[in-house]
Parts: sequence; structure tokens; C-alpha cells
Amino acid sequence: MTVWDEYANAIKTGEIPACKRVKQAVERYFSDLSDPRYEFDTATVERFIAFSRLCPHVKGPLRGQPIELEPWQQFAFANLLGFKVRESGRRKYSSAFIEVPRKNAKSTVAAMLANWFLVMEKGQQDIYTAAVSRDQARIVFDDARQMCLLSKPLKKRVNIQAHKVIYPKSNSLLKPLAAKAATIEGTNPSLAIVDEYHLHPDNGVYSALELGMGARPEAILFAITTAGSNVVSACKQHYTTAARFWPGRRVTIRCLF
Repeated sequence: MTVWDEYANAIKTGEIPACKRVKQAVERYFSDLSDPRYEFDTATVERFIAFSRLCPHVKGPLRGQPIELEPWQQFAFANLLGFKVRESGRRKYSSAFIEVPRKNAKSTVAAMLANWFLVMEKGQQDIYTAAVSRDQARIVFDDARQMCLLSKPLKKRVNIQAHKVIYPKSNSLLKPLAAKAATIEGTNPSLAIVDEYHLHPDNGVYSALELGMGARPEAILFAITTAGSNVVSACKQHYTTAARFWPGRRVTIRCLF
């Protein structure tokens, strides 16, 4: 049994205490496994987990040491990257909304996903990190950049610059974006990472990124955030909308929540 399967089963049986939303995510996981519309690509998930070990810690006493994904992180990425629509072979999910407590390596896992898209996804990829300020947007970008600097396999494959990282083999690009929605228009992201979504005053940045993904059938809009206190924010509205789609409803939901 895989680590993510063990985690899901432990949530299901109550061995690991969990909130309602995590229990719903596990229920949806098992529901999708038995849904004939989808197939699960175990090989891709295992490749991602193996790739994650090439992305070292970039801060603190563990700097330079390989990252070992926690079970909940493996479960999240197994859902995001593993489920494919049987008819088309494309990923089930085109977006993800992940809310975690502080100090749970939020930026680290987002940076890891950015590097995966940069060097492992097929074809040319444009990866952007966005937030309420350019400095905030650089947090995930700088973590991804540092991973490339510290990892020998990554460093020899990418061109690392101060404000962007390029994978010459496919001409793929990773860079941070300014906070204003107007500066995002015209981009064509294959992966867009929205950091600390609860701080966004509106959904302008999110919507602009989502609109730019129209020509990318395998694009992912990845919003990751800690909790906030504004109950009328764009993040809270997104949370409320995503929470309406509980397991058991036979509808096609393309947002991982």
C-alpha cells in the first residue's frame, strides 16, 4: 500500500483525527478511485515523489538535505497529479485550493510543484508565482530557485537568473509576477501559484491567471494559503464555493479542495 493510501485509510478509520473537510477529501478520493470516468496514474505520482527528493530544504538547519514529503502532502499531490479523465487522458483537476496551518511548508511544496512543471512536464511550460505583493510572490519563486541552486541534478539542467529560471531543453520559464491583475493579462500559464490567497483584496489576480490558462488543457491554478480573518474575502468566497461540492454528487469538479 502506498503512503497516500495508508494516510487516506487512517483518516477513514479515525486512526488520524481530521476535520470535516479532510474527511470529505478522503471520501472523494475513494469515490474517484471507483468512478469509471477516471483512472489513477500511480506511476506519475511515484515519479513526482521521487522528484521531490531532488528538491532540498532551502532554509534552517536542514538546508541542502533532501525533502521527504509528509503523508498528507503525498495525498494532496496524488489527487492533483494522479487522477486522469479516462476518455481524454488529461488530468481531472485544473485547479487546487489548499489551506494549511502556518509552518506546514506551504511555500516549499508549492516551489517543488513549480520545479516539477519546469523540468518534468512535457512540452513548453510557463510557470508563474503570484501574490498580493511582488515580495510575497518571490517567496515561492526564491524557494524554487534555491532548490535548483542546491540540487546538482537540477542545477546542471536549468539556467538560473536573478528573476527567472529557464529550462533550455523545452524553453520552459519560471518567474514571479507583480501583484496587479493588469500586469498578468497576456500571460499563458501552464502552472500559476497563488500564495497566501487570504490576503488578496479581490479575485482579480486569480481570475486573470485563470483566463490566461484557456489555451493550456493541462494547466493548473494552484492556490495555497493559511487561514485569514476576513469572512468576505475572495479566498473565503472560493472556500465556500468549493465546499459545496461534496462527495457523492455525480458532477465533474475540476477543483481539488
